[in-house]
Amino acid sequence: ASATDLARMLEEEGVRVPPTIMVNATDDHTATVIWLHSLGEDTSSYLSLPQSLALPWCRFVIPGAPERPLALHGGIEQPAWFDMSRIEGEDQGVLQDDLQLQYSARRILELIESEAEQGISPQRIVIAGFGQGGVVALEAALECEQRVAGVVALSAWFVEREGFRLSPQKAGLPALVCHGLADVFINPKLGRRARDYLNSLGMQAAFKSYDMMGHGFCPKELVDVHTFISQVVPRNDSTPKLPAWMEAIVKQESSGVLGIRTKVTRNLVLTEGRLELFTQGLGTLLRSFDLQEYAAHPAPFSPQEMVVTALEVPVEE
Repeated sequence: ASATDLARMLEEEGVRVPPTIMVNATDDHTATVIWLHSLGEDTSSYLSLPQSLALPWCRFVIPGAPERPLALHGGIEQPAWFDMSRIEGEDQGVLQDDLQLQYSARRILELIESEAEQGISPQRIVIAGFGQGGVVALEAALECEQRVAGVVALSAWFVEREGFRLSPQKAGLPALVCHGLADVFINPKLGRRARDYLNSLGMQAAFKSYDMMGHGFCPKELVDVHTFISQVVPRNDSTPKLPAWMEAIVKQESSGVLGIRTKVTRNLVLTEGRLELFTQGLGTLLRSFDLQEYAAHPAPFSPQEMVVTALEVPVEE
C-alpha cells in the first residue's frame, strides 16, 4: 500500500492526515532536509528550525502525523506516527505498532520521490526526526531503495529487526544519533542501542550525548546537527558562513578579538579569514582554523565546533 492508500484508509476511519509544510531554501536549493516531529507535536513546532540550523541551501519538508488514539497515554488522541503502548529503558521494552510505523515511513519515501521529480536526488536528501519522528526517519532510510545522504535521530530509539540485512549500496550510510543524558521520557540507553544496531548493519552511526539535556534540544546539539548535515550535503559554496544564531553569540568586533567567559575566559579571534582560539588573555594559541580552506575541503573539525569548545569546555591550567 502507498502512502496515498494509507491516507485514504485513515480518512475512512475518520483520521485526518495534516498537510506537509515546506520551508524553501533562502539560497540556491541544492539539498533537502525532511524533518519529522515527535509524538504529540505538529508541523508548527519546527517552523523556526530552518533558521536556527542556518542551512540556506536546504529546503525543509516537514510532514505532519495524524491524530490517533495512543495506547501509551490511555487512548487519548494526539499526533502520532504510530501507536505504542510501552517504552522503557532498562531493557528493549518497546511495544509499538510496526505496521503503522512502516506506513509512516512510506509517506516519507513518497516525499523523497517528489523531491527527486523536482531535481533533488536522494543522495542530496537528509531524513531527520525527533522522538517518534526519529524512529520513522531511521525506518525510512533503511527502507528507501536508493541511498539517502544521511539520517538524524534525536532523542529516539529503534527496535532491532531479526534477520534484517542492509543492502550493499547503503553500506557506510552516515547516521547521527543524539540524546540528552537527563531525558526521563526516552532513556539514553535506547539511543546508544540504536547506534550500535545501525553500526551492526553496516551503517556509519555516531552517538552524541549532552549533559543536563532532557527530552528536548540544546545549542550544542543544534551545532552537531548543523555540522552533520553540512558534511553529508555540503553547500558547494566558496563562501564560508557561521550559522546566524551563532553569530548572535560570537560577534566580530572592530579589533577582531572576541571575549567569551565560561569557567575560565577564552578568546576567539576572527580576522582575515581565520578563526583562532586562545586561552585567557590571548596567552596561548589553542587551535587555528582557515575558513576558506574549510569551504573547499571540509576539515575534521568545524568552526562551529571551535565556538562550542570556547563556550563549554574549561581550560586546563
